[in-house]
Amino acid sequence: MSIHPFLAGKSFDPETLDILNEAFQGACADLGVTDQTPHSCGLVAKQIFELADGRHDSQAIRAATVAFLRDRH
Repeated sequence: MSIHPFLAGKSFDPETLDILNEAFQGACADLGVTDQTPHSCGLVAKQIFELADGRHDSQAIRAATVAFLRDRH
């Protein structure tokens, strides 16, 4: 599973895209989100984009995303 389908006109340099994709894949694994749950994938991707602002640490982005979504649900 990749974050690429959720870019929707967003543009990132290759290094940042790798970081976002790693955070996305990890957060999806932590939350039990699969490609069989596309709506949930979209929610994870949205939070990755919002919480990644300026961060370059995929583990920090992943942890923040998982914490936010677990608190929300």
